[in-house]
Amino acid sequence: MLVETVTAILLALQAVPAETGDWRADVWRLSDQGDYSAALARVGTSPEPSGYEARVMRVRVLAWSHDYQSAERELAELERAFPGNPELEAVRGSLAYYQGRNDDAETAFRAALALDPDLAEARDGLARLDAGTTGTEMRLRLDMGMGVSSFSRSANSNWTQAFSQLTWIAPRFSAGIRTDTYDRFGLRNDSLGLRFTYRIDEDWDVEGSADLGPGNVFRPEQSLGITIGRRWVPPSTDLPAVRTTLGLRRDQYNAVTVESASLGIGMFWEGYSLETQVIAIADAGEDASYGALLRGSYELGERATFSLGMADAPETDAGVTVNTRSLFAGVRYRFDENRQIRLDCARDDRENSYIRKACSVSISYQF
Repeated sequence: MLVETVTAILLALQAVPAETGDWRADVWRLSDQGDYSAALARVGTSPEPSGYEARVMRVRVLAWSHDYQSAERELAELERAFPGNPELEAVRGSLAYYQGRNDDAETAFRAALALDPDLAEARDGLARLDAGTTGTEMRLRLDMGMGVSSFSRSANSNWTQAFSQLTWIAPRFSAGIRTDTYDRFGLRNDSLGLRFTYRIDEDWDVEGSADLGPGNVFRPEQSLGITIGRRWVPPSTDLPAVRTTLGLRRDQYNAVTVESASLGIGMFWEGYSLETQVIAIADAGEDASYGALLRGSYELGERATFSLGMADAPETDAGVTVNTRSLFAGVRYRFDENRQIRLDCARDDRENSYIRKACSVSISYQF
């Protein structure tokens, strides 16, 4: 039975739906089946994958797969290349509609009809709004993972840690509950936390976290964090999109309170990203220590993403803040729009202390 189940899973992952010869029909069919990764791949094999029609179809598939951020970014690039295009106005209306921004959707649909009074997508969109139907869809995502750390320049025994998080995802808001377990030096510390994100508008977003671990010895007993982000889309497709962040955090250990702040800027091209952060950490009442982080990522096709980074910044462990030099790398593989797996590894060199090597694996399933 186990062999049959594994075989069925492998066949499902490797199956490639037959193409009809009409790439548009293939994309619609694959999207209707929920296989958005295959639909995006089929767009890439169209006669002109960088042409207008294929790019518009790609935006549609990204929106249907709930990858709204990518859809917004690619639609903005199209709008700069083809200003005053009624179809793009209608697509923007549909994208806003899917996210529950009905006022924005109505504005875009009416702008499309002002340019082309016979445009069916815009007329249908207004009809849905008038009927009171909604494009919002709530989903759940389960994330689980575990990691192991080993040490040199120290007598520390190996650490293990595990986490699980269940997240409720709405078009503009998500909220999740998270559990973390750490086993270290023969001691176990646990925490229960909440996570949320909220997209204020197309440019601004905020995310926050709160964790409780009463009685923890080497992990915080209480933690609060908030990050505010701002995104800029440049007027030219030759320039990257930019996102800046400001983060604040407060960790209460059993003997000390640690406060931290970070200021970040990221640049995003199609398939690439480069981000840097300036970090400040201070025990309550003490002078701050400063450092920086740099990381980049590259998307290989529609499924794999590779990341690499380094940091030279203060890090707090067991309530003790020490300057730490870190190297880290990761790879994420998306089986489809609902399932992915991630592997991350890091090497941390704490000044006048230990060297830690850590690897973790996590899985994500959206349903």
